[in-house]
Amino acid sequence: MLGGIVLIAVLAAGAWLLRAPDATPPTPAPRVEVVPTPPPPAAPAPAIKPATGGATIPVAPRPEPEPRPEPPEPKTGATTRDLSADAIEQLMTGLTINGTRQKDGQPFTIELYAAGNAAYSFPRSGAGAGTTFRATGSWRVADGLFCMRFQGFNEGQEACPVFVRDGERISAQRPSGEPLDWRVSRTAAGRSAITPRDAARSSDDLRAAEITALVTGATLNGTRQRDGKAFAIELQQGGTALFSLERGAGKPPFAETGRWWSEDYRFCMQFTTALMGKMSCPRILLSEGDRLALTRGDGTPLPWTLQR
Repeated sequence: MLGGIVLIAVLAAGAWLLRAPDATPPTPAPRVEVVPTPPPPAAPAPAIKPATGGATIPVAPRPEPEPRPEPPEPKTGATTRDLSADAIEQLMTGLTINGTRQKDGQPFTIELYAAGNAAYSFPRSGAGAGTTFRATGSWRVADGLFCMRFQGFNEGQEACPVFVRDGERISAQRPSGEPLDWRVSRTAAGRSAITPRDAARSSDDLRAAEITALVTGATLNGTRQRDGKAFAIELQQGGTALFSLERGAGKPPFAETGRWWSEDYRFCMQFTTALMGKMSCPRILLSEGDRLALTRGDGTPLPWTLQR
């Protein structure tokens, strides 16, 4: 019997050793979510505490300054076509242009003053040699455009040359790009270009107000070329001109009212019929006394006198 008990015990132990392990899987470890750590809060703005006490006033932090862009490099060979109207006006004011007239080879001078005013002059040749032609004119600008106009220059038509700026040097060219043989310089153009009154030799040297004072109240006497008949022109105050012509043979004189005016360096008059109805701008030669001689614009003498 003891042997039977031992056998049962051995069988029971063997059965325990041969039993399969527990099939239940181990419980997995719980999943932990990783939450990013938030950035630390911004430091509070500094505060200014009044010296006398009271509430504290927060001060906003000063922003960092933005870097300034570098200025553009100046453009070499820039022309007036590349500039605004304001830039062209600043460039051209005070310039003096020297060139040569194609018509007679005489040197000319153009001076550009402020506010679009300008002067044009050249020495006469031929019968007018020794005298200077002068005329006032004007110039204007727009974005990319410069133009000027003078009586006696470019047949009185507006000229719009292009100017090229290369550093301190300025040159000129035609709108087509063809270079102009002009010398452009910056001078103190202005009143110094006007001949002093005591040195004036003709109306070419006088301003409009001086010419007006010279001829107002004067009488111009001459002869008509086609028949040699004498005429007279009274230059009244306010620009009124009275023309009268003796017709002879018991006929009453011919009379007509016209006008006269003065410009800087020029005296002009015009009638509907007299003087062929054309504008006449004789040059007045200054001399001692009340008798003043006259010539044509080209300097050839006129058989007229101007007496005050």
